[in-house]
Amino acid sequence: MLPLTKQVQIASDMAKGGGARLAGAEVPKYEDNETRLRYADYQQSDDFRDRFDTPLKEAWNTASAKLKGYTVNELDGSKRPITGDDIVGLAYMEPGAAHEKAEQMFGSRAPVVMRHIERIAELQEAKEAALKEWKTKGS
Repeated sequence: MLPLTKQVQIASDMAKGGGARLAGAEVPKYEDNETRLRYADYQQSDDFRDRFDTPLKEAWNTASAKLKGYTVNELDGSKRPITGDDIVGLAYMEPGAAHEKAEQMFGSRAPVVMRHIERIAELQEAKEAALKEWKTKGS
């Protein structure tokens, strides 16, 4: 026997098209929301939060705390405090470009900054891969 949710889905699909079939009319088309809803439910689940959202948030918080007080070397030779936008900018760059930019921005401290950036990028990629897999496979 199929799971109850699948039985309800089949019954709903039959009811949606039954009248049209009896009348010899074209069966109406309805948007299939089941996959989209399962996908949204997974993003809100405790499992997803524990495996992906919480570690990613912790990585951002750790980077913010550990890099507090770091300064950015501007092209004109001046310095300014690091910002969240600096971290985001590096996190979304290609790795090679991010390393070069970090060396320019942070000099000898670039490896420390990049360890945090790489951790954030790794967790973000894992989160996106899990969502993609869930969306295509349903679990």
